[in-house]
Amino acid sequence: MDAFYVEPSIKSQTTTFSGVGFGSTALVTGRLQEIKIETIGVGIDLKLRAPIDTSPEYPGGRIQPTVSVGPALMFTRVEDTNNFSPGRQDDTDTRVGLKVGAGVTAMLTPAIGVFVEYRYLWYQAKIKTVDTNLPGASIQNDLTIQNHAILGGLSFRFGYGAAK
Repeated sequence: MDAFYVEPSIKSQTTTFSGVGFGSTALVTGRLQEIKIETIGVGIDLKLRAPIDTSPEYPGGRIQPTVSVGPALMFTRVEDTNNFSPGRQDDTDTRVGLKVGAGVTAMLTPAIGVFVEYRYLWYQAKIKTVDTNLPGASIQNDLTIQNHAILGGLSFRFGYGAAK
């Protein structure tokens, strides 16, 4: 189990918007300003390790390649900059996403190791905004977010090592 914070960057971009009104659908191309997204996630993984260079002192192996996959509960806050009026609107959404990883741990002692891991996150968020330029309009934004990250750090293991 782990917890993490992600702040994907959505820069200003040109995009096509679709809208339904008066019985027809309209497509409009426009400039979308930056959107701020903050996500706190809590994931539970199924992690598989392959022990390499095992010994009585390192029964789990000195080198441990890993792969992991699991669901993550994503708490997402989205803040609009100036795309709608009034500006600075925000909304939150909570959904389950997917977390996949692969990495390797090198054990320095039987209980302490260093690791590096690639992690891929996929999740969605639905947020609503209003625009006072369109009276009574509520705008639903469906976001699909993909995040790639390289992580590294220390790993502390309990219950490893030779029995004494």
